[in-house]
Order: sequence, then C-alpha cells, then structure tokens
Amino acid sequence: MTILTVFKTEFTIGSVLVDCYTANELDPATGKFINYLSGAGLAESIGLNRSTTLQNRLSEDLKAMLGAGFTTLQGSYKMESGGKSKLNLWDTTSAAIYYRYHDKQNNILAGAIVTALIATTLDIIIDDRFGRIYEQGAAEAKTNARLAGKITRRTLTDSVKEYLGKQNEVSENYRKFIYSNCSDKINRSLFGKTAAQLCELRKCDRDILRNTHSAVELVLIDRIEGHAVRLIDRGMEPLLAVTDAIDFYS
Repeated sequence: MTILTVFKTEFTIGSVLVDCYTANELDPATGKFINYLSGAGLAESIGLNRSTTLQNRLSEDLKAMLGAGFTTLQGSYKMESGGKSKLNLWDTTSAAIYYRYHDKQNNILAGAIVTALIATTLDIIIDDRFGRIYEQGAAEAKTNARLAGKITRRTLTDSVKEYLGKQNEVSENYRKFIYSNCSDKINRSLFGKTAAQLCELRKCDRDILRNTHSAVELVLIDRIEGHAVRLIDRGMEPLLAVTDAIDFYS
C-alpha cells in the first residue's frame, strides 16, 4: 500500500478548524495540485465521528455516490515533535460528495457547508469573468461569512445541560459539580492544573481563562470538547465522555 508523505495547513469552516494536506501531486485532468482533507477533520466539520469516513464503514448509498473506483488514501505527516501522524485522506472531490451525502441525510451542518461552498465558488468564477482581482484568503472569508449564524457551535455546557435534563436519578451534588469536574478533567490532562489553579497562576478571572490559552491549546481543547459533546449527545455520562475524548486525542 502506497503511503503519501504530505504537507499540512488548516482553514476554518464556521467555527471548526479543518486540517488539509497536499503531496504536491498534479492532477492529470486539470493540471492543478491535488489537495486532501483528513477523514477526521472532514467528519468533525459536520459533527460526526471519524468512523463515518473509514472506507470499510461507509454506507452503501455513500459508496454509490463516490463511485466504484473510490478509495481513501493513507498519508503520513511529520509533526513538529518529529513524530509521524498517520492519516486517512479524502481528495476534495470525494470530500464534496461526503458533504452532499450527509446533506441528503438532513445533517444541517453539511447542508449549510454545501450551499456556502457552492456560492463562494460561483462568486470566484463570476468575479474572474469581470476581471476582479482575487485576494488571498477571500474564499475562506466569504464562505465563513455565509455560514455566520447558520452553524452554531454546540458547547460542552450545552450538551451537559441537556444530559442533566434527561436524568432524574443523579444527585444535586452531581448536578452542581459536573460542569466544573468536566472542565477540570480537561485542564488537568493538558496543563496539570485545575481551572482555579490556572487562574491563580495566570492572574485572571475564570470567565476569561480561555483567552489566556495559546492558539494550539485552544484547537486541542475544542477538539476534545467537540468529541465529548458527540458522545454525551449519544447518551454517555459527561465525565466518562470527557475521559474518552482525552484518551482519543492523547
């Protein structure tokens, strides 16, 4: 099996940071570079589990849309630490079909992304015909402007609150501390300290603690929380979901 050695960059769709890759191959049909999304990033962008992008887990309907010759590619990316990360790669045409399929399954995020990406592409083509100069970053900005208000980030707090609303047997003590317990579980795993200890160290109030994290730390926190949200929404106990998410991303 061929494993592509790829280079990484990132872009945002709504509030989600999506990783994307290239091996600097040229598409023989278009003469343009071939680009990829990771299966994990593709799934996370519409709130699904990465298993929905594994070739042996695809539904028959999605396989039919992708065509008989479809296959995901294996990639290898060298991280800043020097280690290598293994990737499940989807080319951009296949990624677009993945979004279209989940739009048909009434996934609201997928539908909003499909509409925004098509509209942005139409703007680029039409602007080109009018001789308007394309500015770097404009496509991403236009897409996210179209998604503003349509993709609302579901927070860990939202998910825990909804979970508690369905539980009649948990104690009042559990209800009182589950939010901080989940938060502190994440903080301890990443920083070795609780939120209160971090605030004391960084001399900040708890409501602005998030603003003191680095960009890299924020991405990791968002991914852990997003993973936990999906597990809680499926019925898993919140602290167990957070623990599972931390293990997943470790």
